[in-house]
Amino acid sequence: MKVSQKSSGDGAKNILCENYHESAARKAAIETLSIMKVIRQLSNLAKDISEFKDSEKDMNKKLQRFSTEHQLGIKKDYQNLACIYGVIYEEAIHQSALPEITTRKIAAWLSYRSREELEKNMNNPIISLANLTSEILEDLRNADSKEEYDQVAIRFYLLKELIKCNVFPNPDEL
Repeated sequence: MKVSQKSSGDGAKNILCENYHESAARKAAIETLSIMKVIRQLSNLAKDISEFKDSEKDMNKKLQRFSTEHQLGIKKDYQNLACIYGVIYEEAIHQSALPEITTRKIAAWLSYRSREELEKNMNNPIISLANLTSEILEDLRNADSKEEYDQVAIRFYLLKELIKCNVFPNPDEL
């Protein structure tokens, strides 16, 4: 009768797998929490907005005003992040369950702030998106310095809002 023995490598492999899965779960929780906190923070910032208008949702029209390099940069950035953050974004949106009025106020605030960033950065959406991401991350850290946030999740949230035409409004809306 042959007795199989587990090598010490099997135990190490199991420990590594368990640690990896725990780390991945913790990371996913941080990503989801980051997006949810962005939504909450933006809804707080948007409380005072009383006026907003629906905008045309034409992503191609929006991107046409940017250089080809910037258009490709935004598209590539979104494509690279969508496979990682897409499901996390949907989960965070679902868990946040915001009323329509709050969603519209967030859209109005993002439209206003992103327009300011574009003007400040000479119509460069890459720099403007980076600045907006940093600003929101800093606001979150100031509100709760003990919490950990995923900056790339915040950037992906803003890219999703860009697609919805809430970030960098279409040229005819400026």
